[in-house]
Amino acid sequence: MSTTDGTTQYENNFMPQHTSTPNTPSNIKSILKIGSLNGRGLSKLSDPSQSTLFIKFLRSFQHDILCFQETHAVPSVHYRLNMQFQTNSSIWTPHCGIVSLDPLLTLHSLDINIDDRTIICKVTHTNAHFPPIIIANIYAPASRAQRLAFFAKLLDLPIFQHDTLNLDFEYSDFNYHAVASSNAHNDNTDRPPMHTPRNPQQKWNSLLTNSFFECTHSREEGPLLPTYRQGTYQSTIDYIFASPFLFQYLQNSSIEFINSDWTDHAILTTQFAFSPPHQGPGLWRGNPQLASNEHFTNELQKALDQYFVEHPLPFPLHSSPSFCPRKTWDTLKSLVKSVALRIGRRRSDWRHRQHLRLQRKRNKLLREYKSTQILHQRLPFIENMISVIQQTLPVHKSYVPVVIG
Repeated sequence: MSTTDGTTQYENNFMPQHTSTPNTPSNIKSILKIGSLNGRGLSKLSDPSQSTLFIKFLRSFQHDILCFQETHAVPSVHYRLNMQFQTNSSIWTPHCGIVSLDPLLTLHSLDINIDDRTIICKVTHTNAHFPPIIIANIYAPASRAQRLAFFAKLLDLPIFQHDTLNLDFEYSDFNYHAVASSNAHNDNTDRPPMHTPRNPQQKWNSLLTNSFFECTHSREEGPLLPTYRQGTYQSTIDYIFASPFLFQYLQNSSIEFINSDWTDHAILTTQFAFSPPHQGPGLWRGNPQLASNEHFTNELQKALDQYFVEHPLPFPLHSSPSFCPRKTWDTLKSLVKSVALRIGRRRSDWRHRQHLRLQRKRNKLLREYKSTQILHQRLPFIENMISVIQQTLPVHKSYVPVVIG
């Protein structure tokens, strides 16, 4: 169907051969595999047979979702592409495309479009194995002047504003080396401020590095792997960024070479593993760490003592016809749960307060002892404490943003 932003959204009932039914173990694992690729003219209008071979190869990766840049997907080829991919749902523009190859995943266009170079959509799982996620697929122009104008438009969108940033993944071909650009900017931080404002590309790069984690290159040590090559020239211009919430579920990632006859870009793949949100009706699980919390054990002991004062057990147990072991056991479980919830909430509030206090202390050190021995001695200790607390901070988020570029 056609959307108001000029994109074409498509849904059908095709089921890819690799996809399993909702009751199979692969669905219980809640694995989400997303790939990103500049297809260098995915539709191959001049040679459709090459497109058929290319897409057949891409389907062998068994991605759940694929994001494409440089698709050349004019409306007349949408049906052919959907048939070849056997998509469950898809969104196409002349420059970009996002396809769902899993019948349990549905794409919902957010009707946000800049020069047919952006697709922003929400992805939902039929069985709610993970929260709805928002994906941005971005293909920036190769010309610097056009690219700056494009990023300026992008930054004006409400979804990319710092105060309302609500994005989970960004899959993109930025047509510039984002990491090198970030490092160059960081290297100049000690110089006097420029009188002219930073250009839109620098502002965009700042938004990415401050709000998201890079999922592929950041997981490898050593020099960055190139994602684009032309002859002997190589560069890293393709990226996958994820929100901090999503990044914690990243299981693995890869950058893989693609036949040069099909494209001059590598395919980037990320795989996320989610815990199923539904563990059964009425099931509650306490935090095992509470067992080592002295305050919790003391409060639980008091609550149990008070319970048995008010409800003494008969002796011997079978001497009282009204005594029901099952009912008593259920009551005790409810008592332990109530204490755990009460103490757990207080402990959670304490962690948040301690986290903020340590962050302020760290910032104060950086301001007052910049590049001194005192800073080098104290900062690692504080940062380690922050890291320990952050690993146990509860996450409260129902919407997961994703940016693909």
